[in-house]
Amino acid sequence: MHTYAFEGLVSLLDELAAKAQREKAGSRTIDRYDFQTCWGISHLLALHASGADYAVAFEFHDDIVVIDSASDAKKIRFYQVKSKSSGHWTLNRLMKRPDGELSIVGKLYDNKQRFPDHTEALALVSNQPLNFISEDKYPCCFSEAEKSNFDKFIKKLKEEHVGETDESAKLMHFHKTEFSIEGYERYLKGQVLEFVNNECGGHLDGHYNGFYLSIIDQCRRKSKNLKDISSVEELLASKFVTRADVSEWLDRLRERASKRPDWSAVLHDLTDLSAVRKREIKVHWDQYSVETLQVSNSALMKLRDFIRQSLKNADDSKTLSQIVEALLPVIHRRAHRLSVSRVDDYIRAMILYEFYGS
Repeated sequence: MHTYAFEGLVSLLDELAAKAQREKAGSRTIDRYDFQTCWGISHLLALHASGADYAVAFEFHDDIVVIDSASDAKKIRFYQVKSKSSGHWTLNRLMKRPDGELSIVGKLYDNKQRFPDHTEALALVSNQPLNFISEDKYPCCFSEAEKSNFDKFIKKLKEEHVGETDESAKLMHFHKTEFSIEGYERYLKGQVLEFVNNECGGHLDGHYNGFYLSIIDQCRRKSKNLKDISSVEELLASKFVTRADVSEWLDRLRERASKRPDWSAVLHDLTDLSAVRKREIKVHWDQYSVETLQVSNSALMKLRDFIRQSLKNADDSKTLSQIVEALLPVIHRRAHRLSVSRVDDYIRAMILYEFYGS
């Protein structure tokens, strides 16, 4: 368990950092872990598109946590993301307490008791529906269930959390996601494509994959980050993705896409290579052109900078192929130091790309 204690608890962010997280029992499978991360990404894309301010945390106090501002947070929403292969969620299943531990709903309400002045909503998210609230009401509050079911829910909640009221029971919500257990990444890719098109004017649809890979990488890193935190700034940097972060990633995506060199220019200067060799290098050129749009691959970015610097000293009496072959062993050595493992033709494609893109 990590505890974060420091002076001056004056804000919601201070409270989030200072209060120890509830222990997480058991281990997750990779699929379930990534399912909740992908849903969190989907949710933050929707928040960004809505124009609202936000900061989304992964695996911090709960599966997904959303605060209303990174600079002046007042409200917080907690989400537990549960994938299920088939069937419905029953009220008994949601309120079941294995070996006297907290139930699924009880764990959500534990957040409310820990942050009573700031909790705006507690939500269960799943790919399968509830059996006690009609699907045409989703997303919904539990209070939209039939009175007998809601009364049963309140009774069980009060048994588990003494002090909860009929009014606080209305904090409980349900969201049904279109993600399937088998196809959630494919579904998210479609959402990212639509998001990039909408945010960037529809002209970067061929470059969205780099943004997709980057945002997946960033959010997985946030979910796995267990470092000790000594300030609100470190908390935001290590666990949260903010509106400012996503805006910056989009700006960098636009900038890099605008500077992408054209393969046709390379063909004009590679007159000493056969058609087959050009085709082989073009495969790696296409792969690298996608990777350059990944905003979080710091090792690759360092290697790109090194290649650009090396090209400044290229012998202007040499042909393009001669320049590439002279630099190949040098770039390979630097790539090895940076743990960027690539085949020779990929390195050649990198050099060519940076030669025309610099």
